[in-house]
Amino acid sequence: MGQIIIHRNNTSINLSASSEKIFISKAEHIQEINSVDQISISLESENPLIFSVQDYILHEGRRFKLNLIPRILREGRDRYSYDLTFESSQYDLIRKKMFNYDAGGFKNTLNFPLTGKIETHLQMLINNSNRDKIPSDPTWILGTYPLNTDA
Repeated sequence: MGQIIIHRNNTSINLSASSEKIFISKAEHIQEINSVDQISISLESENPLIFSVQDYILHEGRRFKLNLIPRILREGRDRYSYDLTFESSQYDLIRKKMFNYDAGGFKNTLNFPLTGKIETHLQMLINNSNRDKIPSDPTWILGTYPLNTDA
């Protein structure tokens, strides 16, 4: 995977070039069609390291975010091991509940019919995807889609 740089707010930590004694035992990108898309990293350190939810790494131009507190195991006086799982942005979308949000963010109802043109459906998805986001999250925008579809 090359160098692993963890970003947090306005700082970054290069695990490969850190002054801390860090040994990366595993770093793999697991990706399956319509399923898993995450980066799993196992590492050991002589000193305790601090990882926070919302830390992220960039891999092949994509952002993978730490959504769960990592598993930390103290294996000795000077030995800590960590299992980190960085998830792609699809996991943020999976956790979203779809409401009938309008462009102003007004929630009309949880139960609503899904009828209308494709633009109506896509705009509802965009409105819900951008709701409750934190500043480090990307903003979703409407891209290209087929025109002249039936309702």
